[in-house]
Amino acid sequence: MWIELAGEMINFDRVLKVVKSEVEGKHCIRLYFSKESYWEYSFVSLEEMELAYFNILESIKSRPVDGFRE
Repeated sequence: MWIELAGEMINFDRVLKVVKSEVEGKHCIRLYFSKESYWEYSFVSLEEMELAYFNILESIKSRPVDGFRE
């Protein structure tokens, strides 16, 4: 499954964990591919980060299971 985040297409089948964080005053979402390996996306405001996080969760929830929608 592919998801667009901050203008990039991400293969979400490889993502193990999604974490919201605040690092040095900037709002971030981290996509973990292993325990130590992650990509970090920074956002200007808390609202932008929350919207991106919400969109990720909605995309995951709407993903068809075994090719069929309920």
